Amino acid sequence: MDLHVYIVDAFATCRFGGTPIGVVADAEGLKEEDYQIIANELRAGLTAFAEPASQDVFRTRYFTSKNELAGSGQGSLALFYVLTNLGYIKAIENGVKLVYEVNKNSKKKVYIYYKDYKIENLEIEVSRPEIVNSSPDITNMLSAMSLSTADIGIENGLDARAMVVEAEEKTLIIPIKTRQALYGYSIDEFKFKDAAKTIGVDNVHLFNEAEDGFYYVRNYTKDLAFEEDSSSAYANAALQYYLIKNKLTTKLKARMHQGETMNRPSRVQTRYLEDKDSAFITVMGTARISLDGILNI
Repeated sequence: MDLHVYIVDAFATCRFGGTPIGVVADAEGLKEEDYQIIANELRAGLTAFAEPASQDVFRTRYFTSKNELAGSGQGSLALFYVLTNLGYIKAIENGVKLVYEVNKNSKKKVYIYYKDYKIENLEIEVSRPEIVNSSPDITNMLSAMSLSTADIGIENGLDARAMVVEAEEKTLIIPIKTRQALYGYSIDEFKFKDAAKTIGVDNVHLFNEAEDGFYYVRNYTKDLAFEEDSSSAYANAALQYYLIKNKLTTKLKARMHQGETMNRPSRVQTRYLEDKDSAFITVMGTARISLDGILNI
């Protein structure tokens, strides 16, 4: 059986930027054991699979080299970028088209922005966030990163401290006063992983405010054994919620620059919305197909 596969750079705005994601746009006919085998063979940090459920509704699954994930923002963006470009989703001339992804736990909205029948952006829905720990003990985390309490906060004098925000995943948000400190620390890997496990988080997300609505960020994710990743959807959604709820910005949209230290620059946009029930976040960006080929299975 020949299977068409892709490597897609999620949230990239240039060649070889963003996060490389393996994509299988049509997973119909695969056996259960095939998913993990294919993810291992592609050797991307994550591989996304889709099969149509009905018109404009797609069943999705996400696998690292070790296990299946409940969901992935980067994976969703990369996957729907391919589905759109290959014609699995019928294009419209201009405007926004709503499609859905369905996995084991949820049904989520994906908005596709078109201009002259070409995709401009994708916007991914993130589950409703909440602050789950407003005062975590980050003493050991700072020690593991050669940072001090003097490095924590925002330079404009607003009160800002570390918090844990849940938006699909639990993310430790740490404000860093200067970009020099954000890019200048060094990590003791063992102590860092131990501190993250003790706090009980899936991501450690550090940010520095460049201007209102524009942020430099770095993220370390449990999905990659707490290695740094070059783009992140859920962690940046958590950051947007943190900024609004702590009155650190009045802007409902934010732009995150990520991946500079890895030579894989990415651009992630977030949007804060409210309805009658509560607030929720969306994550927006684009992608690039860097490789396509045939995998013989």
